[in-house]
Amino acid sequence: LFQHNSLLFIFTQWMNEGNLLELIRLHGEIKEDQAKIWFQQMLSGIKYLHSMNLSHNNLTCKCIMMSRENVKISGLHHLTQCKRDEKIKLKCKSSSIDAFFRPPEVNEMLPYNPQKSDIYSLGVILFIMINAMIPFNAQDLERLAIQQKSLNYNFRPSKRQEISIECQIMIHTLLEPDCDQRWSV
Repeated sequence: LFQHNSLLFIFTQWMNEGNLLELIRLHGEIKEDQAKIWFQQMLSGIKYLHSMNLSHNNLTCKCIMMSRENVKISGLHHLTQCKRDEKIKLKCKSSSIDAFFRPPEVNEMLPYNPQKSDIYSLGVILFIMINAMIPFNAQDLERLAIQQKSLNYNFRPSKRQEISIECQIMIHTLLEPDCDQRWSV
């Protein structure tokens, strides 16, 4: 990112492996050791945005571009300028697909903290990386918010034994439904 006066320039590089969603569709879940490396890179990118008082505000698996060793965050057209503890109101209703990546307060159209929303989205992305499926599967936003608030998600039975306790705790903590209790970077 480079800012000059009121202009914000975003420079990217070509990521020849497509996005994270395509990778998971082709190869299934990602082994925890590899997921940890890529997740740390995602977290580093979000930490950088947050340090500049910006929020991605639309993180999904499609926004994570892949190369053999690295990930890059794309989809920066939804960047929101915000302070660390500032809450804002959503300007438009989220699409049903993006809703799975957004925290319950956003899906309920309540004021929300965009940076904490990014953290929640990272939790959903990590769950999908490890489990090759979304954590919540509701047909409408009302049921989705109920599932999110009750942390009503399950790992596939075949994966539960393979996933480390540390990874399970990380996912559980990132998917914290209470914005004020949710971690920041």
